[in-house]
Amino acid sequence: MLLILLAVHLLSRDSIAAPLRHPHDARATTDSCDDINNCRTLFSVVWGCLATIFACTWVSVHPNVPPPDQSSLQLFWRRLKMMLIAMIAPEIMVGFAARQYFGSRELANEFNFSPTHGMFVCMGGFVSSDEHPIATKGQLEDPNFGLELQKAIQIVKEKDITDKSKGDALSKGLALLQGLWFILQTLARTLQRLAITQLEVATLAFAIMNIFIWLFWWNKPLDVQQPFVVGPTTQPDTETVILPVQLPLRARLTGAVFGD
Repeated sequence: MLLILLAVHLLSRDSIAAPLRHPHDARATTDSCDDINNCRTLFSVVWGCLATIFACTWVSVHPNVPPPDQSSLQLFWRRLKMMLIAMIAPEIMVGFAARQYFGSRELANEFNFSPTHGMFVCMGGFVSSDEHPIATKGQLEDPNFGLELQKAIQIVKEKDITDKSKGDALSKGLALLQGLWFILQTLARTLQRLAITQLEVATLAFAIMNIFIWLFWWNKPLDVQQPFVVGPTTQPDTETVILPVQLPLRARLTGAVFGD
């Protein structure tokens, strides 16, 4: 992100003084605007930046499935913390999303899961009957229970997973378009040697970094609060056990594909 800020600053530093040397160029940022067709107002600049920052943080952040019995306030605070991390250090969030993406692809290729199933495993979307997450390759490769777990996860339909998402391709696409539009608008002003505020430069860096978050988390369901339980299940009037009763009681962070 620092490299992006530096590059944009070097490209635009000559343009910042342009309105002072050329008074006829009324498109510079100012606190007032006498001709709305030829200049920008302070409100329009701030509003465009805040809207883009909001889309780049709140909308693009996809939390993992939370622990059980969390209140609405705890869920809100949990997502707010992720939003603050995305604002302060977006590089961390990009690495976070990239790790989940490549982990989900590895699961999809190795265990014949769909990308959505692989991502749902990484985000803690499948739990045992005692509410322990199934989030490690070791659990899926366990010689006693691994094969049963793989079959149980494959039984869950992809549309049932996406149905848990609070967002869809339209909402994600609109947020992505907002970021792309801001990037194109800022780059156009840079090429035309027009003034660019420091707030716009910072927002541009946020938008570029968050494009990667959107792409990495495109298949990740948004705001899922209840996981799928793939513990022991029996059908009425039958004694067929679909899954084993006992599962590992811990999912260590070491060796996990992803941990919250």
